Amino acid sequence: MNNFPPCPICKSNTKLEKKLSSGLITKKLEEYYRTTIDSNLEIIDYSTYVCQNCTFEFAFPFIQGSENFYNWISKHDDYYPTHRWEYDEVKKQILNQSSSSDTCLIDIGCGSGYFLKMLKGYERLQIEGLDLTVE
Repeated sequence: MNNFPPCPICKSNTKLEKKLSSGLITKKLEEYYRTTIDSNLEIIDYSTYVCQNCTFEFAFPFIQGSENFYNWISKHDDYYPTHRWEYDEVKKQILNQSSSSDTCLIDIGCGSGYFLKMLKGYERLQIEGLDLTVE
């Protein structure tokens, strides 16, 4: 028995994939956005896990970024890109699965909804997006 969090999908045992310290996350964000990050963004340590049964991968703890973090990152023009490489891959999988029956997709953390806009108009596909609004 390990002390890792159970899979949030099937409740099976998980395996630690990678530890992501707040220092590493801060460093990567500073490199990517070419800026210095203020400590008020409250970046915390995360780890990534993979389920040994269903292979679902997730970050833990299940704590979203702080309001200060989202206020800061959402000011960057490239935070919500209009297209990402994984959109096409996921779209293929969804359309292959939904060819014979109705499929419901909920995009949690959809941002501006660009991925969902790609899927509009496909028959037998019901889509919905959820995200937080930070003011």
